[in-house]
Amino acid sequence: MATVQEAAQELIELEALCMNLRSRRSECVGKIKRIKTTDGTSYFLADSDIKYLRIFEAQWEVYNYINTLHALWGFVVQCDPYIDGSQYSLMNTAPELLALRNCMQHAGPVGVNYIAAQNELAVSVQRLKQRGDWGGTHRPFSEYFPASQKGDLLFLRDSIQRSETFYKSIAAELERKHTHTHSKQALTQAAQNLSLYR
Repeated sequence: MATVQEAAQELIELEALCMNLRSRRSECVGKIKRIKTTDGTSYFLADSDIKYLRIFEAQWEVYNYINTLHALWGFVVQCDPYIDGSQYSLMNTAPELLALRNCMQHAGPVGVNYIAAQNELAVSVQRLKQRGDWGGTHRPFSEYFPASQKGDLLFLRDSIQRSETFYKSIAAELERKHTHTHSKQALTQAAQNLSLYR
């Protein structure tokens, strides 16, 4: 059982991670939305390249956000037995984002497309399958997209917006577990004498 200081430290670190995720999530959505501003805009130089640059930047912003989600899951696993790490793994909560992250980790940019009518970035599930390293000891591709069909698309802005529940539910669960063992007042007092990094 964690001491009140250890519990408070975990909550401080989790809160910092969640604030970082909130900021990164907002930045991702903003970068995707800003792609639309290049439509119909005339630039003196590199006119056609501006949109592609913004798409490329947004793709990497998404990757960074998913990496932070992955780090949160790693943090949660360390909090066992207080939180069931498998319940909150990205594989169980957002497998499509984990597939994108793993694909970019091994194969670099995946070649997302911009859908102007929806102000959305999309990548075909088939492209992820072709670009990803799904052989050998890796998890089979079918586990990431068990119900996928030919022509299915992964919509990045939509998936990112939905992922907010992932880190909010983890934070609520850890807080609930620790306040069940220690009072909120005791955790607050302990936190006043702690810093983010011990």
